[in-house]
Amino acid sequence: MWVTKMQANAKKQNESIMKFSDDFPRSDHQTWLELVQQTLSKSALKKLKSTTYDGLEVQPLYSMQNSQGIGEGLTPRKAKKPIHIANLAWDIECISTHPDAYKANQEILEDLEKGATSIGIKIDPAGENGTRIQTVLELKTLLSGVFLNLAPIRLNMTEQCLETTAIFLKVLAESDINANDFFGNFGEDPLGKLIVTGKTSSPIKCLLDRMADISFYVSNKYPNAKTINISSEPYHNAGCSEAQELAIAMATSTEYLRSMIKSGLTIDEACDQVCFTLTADADIFMSIAKFRAAHELWRNIALASGANERGSIATINGISAPRILSRRDPWTNILRTTSACLGASIGGADAITILPFETASGLPSILGRRIARNTQIILQEEASIGRVIDPSAGSWMIESLTKQLTERAWLIFQGFEANGGLINEIESGSLQRLVLETAEIRENNIACRREPITGVSEFADIYEAPIKIEERAKAKASRTTSKVRKKDNAGLIPFPQPGKGKLITTLTESTTNQTLVGDRTDELRTKEIKVQALPPVRLAEGFEKLRTTSEQYELKNGRKPQIFIANIGQPADYTTRAMFITNLFATGGFEIKSHSNGTDLAQICTEFQNSVAQVVVICSTDDLYRTYAEELIKKIKVHKPAIIYVAGEKNKKTEFLAKTDTNIFVGDGCNVLNLLTKTFDVLGIKI
Repeated sequence: MWVTKMQANAKKQNESIMKFSDDFPRSDHQTWLELVQQTLSKSALKKLKSTTYDGLEVQPLYSMQNSQGIGEGLTPRKAKKPIHIANLAWDIECISTHPDAYKANQEILEDLEKGATSIGIKIDPAGENGTRIQTVLELKTLLSGVFLNLAPIRLNMTEQCLETTAIFLKVLAESDINANDFFGNFGEDPLGKLIVTGKTSSPIKCLLDRMADISFYVSNKYPNAKTINISSEPYHNAGCSEAQELAIAMATSTEYLRSMIKSGLTIDEACDQVCFTLTADADIFMSIAKFRAAHELWRNIALASGANERGSIATINGISAPRILSRRDPWTNILRTTSACLGASIGGADAITILPFETASGLPSILGRRIARNTQIILQEEASIGRVIDPSAGSWMIESLTKQLTERAWLIFQGFEANGGLINEIESGSLQRLVLETAEIRENNIACRREPITGVSEFADIYEAPIKIEERAKAKASRTTSKVRKKDNAGLIPFPQPGKGKLITTLTESTTNQTLVGDRTDELRTKEIKVQALPPVRLAEGFEKLRTTSEQYELKNGRKPQIFIANIGQPADYTTRAMFITNLFATGGFEIKSHSNGTDLAQICTEFQNSVAQVVVICSTDDLYRTYAEELIKKIKVHKPAIIYVAGEKNKKTEFLAKTDTNIFVGDGCNVLNLLTKTFDVLGIKI
């Protein structure tokens, strides 16, 4: 009775609320479009729209009409949060990759003491791309002082994963932690590791059987832990698009689910073993849509496989994409990773890792790690991101992008399945071709600066002071090493075939403090398999290579390579193009010398002759080019410059310059990387 009365009062109150929107005339998309057309030209209006690498259209304005068909069948994206982060917006994870176990341990403890709630450790027996761990004692050194029941550990192993997992399980078994209190992740992802290296010592099916063997063991021994971490990072680093990244992650999950079910796990148990790690980049809205789409895609796969409601809720971690980091002007990476964290958190990530801003240059500093931690803490505590479940729900733009991205990823995923699954796609090279085709388009966009990289391809500072970093090679050389001993496998129990945890149980039980990773590698090796690898490429690499060439030239010659700008007319005539040219050539590390102003061509030639520059760029208006450019080019050629450029674009007013053998116009949209490479070539500077 009282509920009905409350509802009646609420309805009466709502009816009495003034609707201010009624005082304004109704508007629709067409009305807005007509008003915009009064301000912008048709070509400018088209530029307001953009298309993603997946062919998705991003509109300049979203309205009610964009919401049609959105939200049908969608479910609340509420993650399964373990006890240790039940009251947190998301898990703040920090990664340690220092090659020395003791120093890596110091980094881990500092991270945990100052805000991190979980730790990722990258293990590499050689210490090339992670912490060198070869023995139980070295792993104990790495984890010394870490309460594994309070701070979950996520493993990331570069090679010899089975033996490294056995060492970790041995350390875990010898600890006093209750098995139910371990919420870690063993980081198994054989297909992801295969695509990075391009080879494996056993057939792919064998690798998946071993992964399933570990999953069975972990599911029964550590019910709150996860075996599998499907990382999209290798594919994203190689240049894939958002929909491709999602489709690959989902196709990987289906391969793993099949293997685990075959090993004896139920579909619900298998789903509980799966975790995803997706990349987030500086495009906030696309990152939000990607993480939201991942939840929907996994739900579709899990329910179609017969999983219960719990199994259909994905566990998704986020990491700031390594490919967006630059070595030049690395401080800009702080802004990029902040955007990535914001996108992942709003998209519903359960745990987020922000890579320190100097990661692309070497081992992160104390400052870099501190900024990475505090960025997440600020977004959690000060910006209050994450206090609302799925905060972008209802946004016409985000919902539209999520829907489009989900549908496109699902189509790609279905294509993989129709061709026999992801394993067949990898073995045939079809997957690699798909990713590399997208990467090639992106590389061209970056080269033409349609996708600018601040501090690298735009607004470069050629006089920036390098940051002080610890080089991995030096850190590796100074690390504490284990005593070399002769391998002795006498008396060891032979390995059983993988299944129901038998293989990992045998390997763990035979592991002692003296066991080295690699002792039994030969026994595990069956047949080497090779596929096409996908090498990682950072977006800024092309321009950074040119900057390095400039610095090497400076070390040898005492100065940077120079460009002479021949300005014709008054500042109003050449300033815009001169600034454009200055910024463009700065991205290649060129220093600029320029003629002040005026139309005295003899004076311009004298100033060029007195400079050490061998490259000339003529800057002015198209009208002044018609009056002075042809004569100036003739006079400059007397002094034998290496090459002459003209700032601007070839059009009806400037096409006459082609007759002077100076048909290299430098304008907006040109391939800057090719232009700068050509400039180094004509100067005889080897890149």
